[in-house]
Amino acid sequence: MSDVARFAPEPAVLPPYPVRRALAFPSSALKVIINAIWHRLELPDRLKFVLGLLLVINWRSFPLLWHFQMFGLAYKYRMEKFPVKSIFFPWIKDSSAPLTLPGVEPQLKLNALPLGKNIFEDVTTLQFRAWPDDCDWNMHLSNSSYNKSLDYVRMAHIYRTFCRSCSDGSLIALGGAAYTYHREIPIGAKYDIELRVVTWDEKWFYLLARFVSPAKRPGLADSKSIQNLKQLALDATSNPRVPVDKESGSGASSSRSSFTPKERTVYCTAISRYVFKAKRRTIPPWFTVATSGYGTFASTRENWTKSEVLRRDTIAAAKRRKGGKALPKDNFFLGSGPRSAGIASRFHEAEARGEEWTKARSWELAEFEKERTEGLSQIQGVTGQYDLQ
Repeated sequence: MSDVARFAPEPAVLPPYPVRRALAFPSSALKVIINAIWHRLELPDRLKFVLGLLLVINWRSFPLLWHFQMFGLAYKYRMEKFPVKSIFFPWIKDSSAPLTLPGVEPQLKLNALPLGKNIFEDVTTLQFRAWPDDCDWNMHLSNSSYNKSLDYVRMAHIYRTFCRSCSDGSLIALGGAAYTYHREIPIGAKYDIELRVVTWDEKWFYLLARFVSPAKRPGLADSKSIQNLKQLALDATSNPRVPVDKESGSGASSSRSSFTPKERTVYCTAISRYVFKAKRRTIPPWFTVATSGYGTFASTRENWTKSEVLRRDTIAAAKRRKGGKALPKDNFFLGSGPRSAGIASRFHEAEARGEEWTKARSWELAEFEKERTEGLSQIQGVTGQYDLQ
């Protein structure tokens, strides 16, 4: 090997070469142990084949795999919003407080925030398949698998939409879920889970999830030109004396509904309720919404600028209390630095002092009130029946 090759820098890959070298020995040792055990088993070859096949079929249920997938989603959405200096999880530590205010570094990534969106129309959709390890002896998705699949979507939605609240010092807790089953999901079938916020009250956020068949991909028969040709043929062969509906402009004998794609099958609907906590005390949902960036009205969008200024001033006050010293570093989820000095962590202290920003009247929330009230009336009695479909 030449001196140039020996001292050339290692290429930047993920995971980096030091991590790969550290993992190489344990993986090799594990492979040797598995081979030794496998060859020492005094079992018929056919039985070994069946056991190996079961392991392959159920690989998605291996220990810790669920945890890696769940927390991997939180890691993904955090990385999309917050600049970090390390790729290691969950030992990411940072003493900075990213903001969107001009002149403040580091800057939040605006394209990953829900700025200017309608919270009730912001839907998270993930696709799944009913694998054998998710199904029961009836050859359809088992009841427990609905919970497992929904966990992923809830994690993705919460950290995608309210990741800012987590950096403010909030922790999220699931308070319960109620499921209504409409159709079975057969083994091997694909299905989508669509999740959105439908309402909130003084304590809880209520999220509606719909387990539905995947959306049909538009084909040639669904194209606009083909539909127009079909409609032209119908018009040419229909009775010209048929009166025209003045409102719709279509003939009364027209069968336009036959060209409408069939609705997606709804397998299950579920209502989940979440609460945001800081220092074991509830953060009002209205405050989480007001400081999240949601809102389509110009007046509502002012909430974001106000909350960012509040974040900057709260962190600055925490530094002054420490004599101007930098705050300790936070790790990925918890910490005693910017997160403990965030506006959610300081909310109840400020509320006890009567500070105006802890009162709902100081924020623009009128845009959400109508839909919030309607959604709340639909889910009265969380353990009862739901009108949401």
